[in-house]
Amino acid sequence: MVCAGTLWGQYRTAEDKRISLQEVTMNNTPNKYQVTTGQMIGLMLIAYLFSFAIRLIWVYQFKDNPNFYWDGQLMINTNDGYFFASGAQRELFGLHMENPRVPSLWGYGVVFFTTLFAKITPFSLETIILYMPAVVSSLVVVPIILIARLYGKTLWGFLAALLGSIAWSYYNRTMTGYYDTDMFSAMAPMFILYFLIKSTIDFNLRSALYAAIAIAVYPFLYDQGQAIVYAMGIIYGMYMVWYHRNEETTYASLILVFLALMPLGAGKPLTYIVQIVLLFAVFAILKKEILKEKQLMVVSGVLFILFLILGDVFGLIWHKIFSYVVTGTSETGLHFYAVNQTVREAGKIPFSTFANRISGSQIGVMLSLIGYIVLVIRHRAFLLALPLVGIGIFALWGGLRFTVYAVPIAAMSAVYLFCVAGEYFKDRRAGYAFVVVATAAMLYPNIMHIIDYKVPTVLNKAEVEDLVKLNKIAKSKDYTLSWWDYGYPIWYYSDTSTLIDGGKHDNDNFIISKILQTDSPQLAANLARVAVETYVDSNYSVVTNTLFRNRKKDQIDPNELLAKLKNNAYPLPEKTRDI
Repeated sequence: MVCAGTLWGQYRTAEDKRISLQEVTMNNTPNKYQVTTGQMIGLMLIAYLFSFAIRLIWVYQFKDNPNFYWDGQLMINTNDGYFFASGAQRELFGLHMENPRVPSLWGYGVVFFTTLFAKITPFSLETIILYMPAVVSSLVVVPIILIARLYGKTLWGFLAALLGSIAWSYYNRTMTGYYDTDMFSAMAPMFILYFLIKSTIDFNLRSALYAAIAIAVYPFLYDQGQAIVYAMGIIYGMYMVWYHRNEETTYASLILVFLALMPLGAGKPLTYIVQIVLLFAVFAILKKEILKEKQLMVVSGVLFILFLILGDVFGLIWHKIFSYVVTGTSETGLHFYAVNQTVREAGKIPFSTFANRISGSQIGVMLSLIGYIVLVIRHRAFLLALPLVGIGIFALWGGLRFTVYAVPIAAMSAVYLFCVAGEYFKDRRAGYAFVVVATAAMLYPNIMHIIDYKVPTVLNKAEVEDLVKLNKIAKSKDYTLSWWDYGYPIWYYSDTSTLIDGGKHDNDNFIISKILQTDSPQLAANLARVAVETYVDSNYSVVTNTLFRNRKKDQIDPNELLAKLKNNAYPLPEKTRDI
């Protein structure tokens, strides 16, 4: 069997070996073609090192450019990275204490792990934020190989891991220097998928427990992907009830998964600890088999309904779709252009771009789609990957950022198709050669893209020098006004606050655009003072809505107020900080 490997070596107990004959096929491979657990770990290490090494290409290309260095290290290449880096600065050095927008240690997993690595390793913060995306994102090879191993086809997983770890879109958003939560975006769901699929094969409640823990932790790692995990949970529930309703662990597994999906809140360490402890407690109770099957059905059903209600599931999913599809002006009150109209990654993309970003080429993505269909026909548990495939396809309308979720599944699907085709070769070695060559053909355009993808750092050395000079003369409570793209870098290097930034680009963009573009120095100065003091005094509310009384009965005409602000005699609020 091409791409086959051993399945039994990874299980410790007889219960773990309860493999559905409908799910596992052709495991009677001769011993000489089997892959042992040790060999599997070796393949994981090779795939991981391959992924990491490919991400060093960017470092090699810019290592001799002094304009991209600061504090002895290459700078990062994504604006949003400075948001999380500022959070780490706050925890490590006590900076940004006056900035209400800087994230806390427990607000985002990336801030927590960055701070942890800075404390327990000898590396500087600059080095950690540069290489952390490559270190973390390359872990995606582990669940890809583990999923394939569930079906006795470890070599399939190995080849798919090579492709899935460096394919166009996944690389772009997890390359060295792309310090963002995207490093968890597709990697973490693949671990969830692995445990969910495993629970449908071995029917071991422990597999469902691990899936539930991964689900509970996911929002801490990547809060933007909560809708995807919700969808995976719903698909899992439907799948288990439809195909495995007679298995004794089905409803117990659903109880754990739905309990993990329950939104207990985020941003507080106690929340995650309580939910994980609760999962272990419920698991222990379920293992004692105190409840009968009908009682388990009722409990799982109640938890599912609570999950839908408390999680506002359909509202959340619709909001995600709406925020990326609808990009016009608001229909009530003053009309401000939605920022999505100016964000490249949120616009519709042609099929060629969609195909390139998922698989490296149009032929590649077609092979992946065909492969996924074949994969589902042969191993129906891959229906659980539908949310990842679906969100990838949604990228055609929602923007290129969504393609990243489909990359690992597309890689597995394409290589699986090659493995199926390899089965028709009479000579086993010829079949293996075909699979390897076909995978290499898929790898080639992606590696060529990586070599050509020479993105610069967010700022150059001269710009950082200016911000550092600003840091020396400014106080932490002062404000620096700039367009929203540069908000986070300003925080990081100058330790001042901003009115708009990468996550707060709302109606207040209007304020900044007027200040930057007006030909009246008096208007610029007065509007800056009024805007900043209003922002602070209103407990950091949207300035335009406060100043112009937007959507209120006494709504103000912005043009009238702006005309008054051109007057030197306009009464300004008391100055509390520099701008």
